[in-house]
Amino acid sequence: DLLADVLLAQGIQDFMVEVGGEVKCQGLRSDGQVWRIAIDRPVDQPDGLEQRELQSVVAVKDAAICTSGNYRKFYEEDGIRRSHTISPFTGYPVQHSLLSATVHAMDAATADALATACMVWGPEEGKIFIESYRSENALERIEALFIYATESGEMETWQTEAWDEVLATGR
Repeated sequence: DLLADVLLAQGIQDFMVEVGGEVKCQGLRSDGQVWRIAIDRPVDQPDGLEQRELQSVVAVKDAAICTSGNYRKFYEEDGIRRSHTISPFTGYPVQHSLLSATVHAMDAATADALATACMVWGPEEGKIFIESYRSENALERIEALFIYATESGEMETWQTEAWDEVLATGR
């Protein structure tokens, strides 16, 4: 957000800024199209990022999109994968089935904070939180996509009602 403010202050109206996975898009690309941002599928990447899989590609204009997840930053202890996200409620790594939470908002600070909060709460409480936040802050254009594991280990998704409409997913 601060880099975006600097660019805007310099009169630059069209840009995409990414810092550590947090993305802020303003205006259009040089070809006149909206910015297209990839969302990774949360899978193990034994050969590094070159082998990454995409969940989707979304169009982002004059907004930010941030993902929090437990599929890149973790450690293993006694054969159990531990998330880098620490619950402020317990002081321990979170343990639930939410693999990633991607949030679209007007600014990156909000998107990142909401995505991280959802990673702390997990899929069910995270959904309730996002829906409540959206209804109380309708002008903020909050949308969310969760990717979580089922009990059988399959990946499923949940998204807010207008995710597809606002972000026009496509490959």
